[in-house]
Amino acid sequence: MVLNDNESRVRGYSRELESRNHNLSVTYNTEACLSLYQSELQEIFFKTDPVEHIQPFDAVILDCDVCGADGMEIAKEILAVNPRQRIVMIVTADVYQRIAKFSEEVKSSLAILRKPIANHSLIDIIELKKVYLELQKLHVDTNIIKRANFRHEQIISILDIATNSQAAN
Repeated sequence: MVLNDNESRVRGYSRELESRNHNLSVTYNTEACLSLYQSELQEIFFKTDPVEHIQPFDAVILDCDVCGADGMEIAKEILAVNPRQRIVMIVTADVYQRIAKFSEEVKSSLAILRKPIANHSLIDIIELKKVYLELQKLHVDTNIIKRANFRHEQIISILDIATNSQAAN
């Protein structure tokens, strides 16, 4: 899900993400973003086993120019009802430090991209490019992991286990 009021930027995100088989839900204001998130979360809550920890969206992408200071509040609201939700905040240099501090405080799957961003940077974050590269360095077959369709936090756990296993040897 993307919160962004810039239609040309949204078209760029859509084109890049959909070309890589990602689905994209777009909202143009904070109210619509939170409403859509709550709706999707409720649908999952009622239709799936809570033990599975299925997320409404692979990532929630918040453009902080749209949400301004409310960007952190939107993230807090989402994380309050679903602490496992992965959030990507796109920020300008002037708010980067404040968002980075917030990220440390909430201790969640929060990624921060500083503007201007290239579409491939966003894709790298969503597709966990750095994590998969680290797994490959540890001689883990990443194709198997990709086919298993693990959630973000599960893939991070696999990297932690593989790293600890390598260090123990």
